[in-house]
Amino acid sequence: MKKYAVAIYQRDRMENEKLSAIVVDAESDEEAFAIAVGKIIKHDGKFNNFSYTAWQCTEE
Repeated sequence: MKKYAVAIYQRDRMENEKLSAIVVDAESDEEAFAIAVGKIIKHDGKFNNFSYTAWQCTEE
């Protein structure tokens, strides 16, 4: 397992913005993104209602 820092920026149709950042253990950047999204949904219950999502993942 590697540690990844994942930052996710989201903007909805009303121009509301949200930035989430988290460090996760994963085997790849794609897996790290999936884990981060799961934790965001668990925390606030919102993710799919955003019209724009960008993410960056950096191995630490």
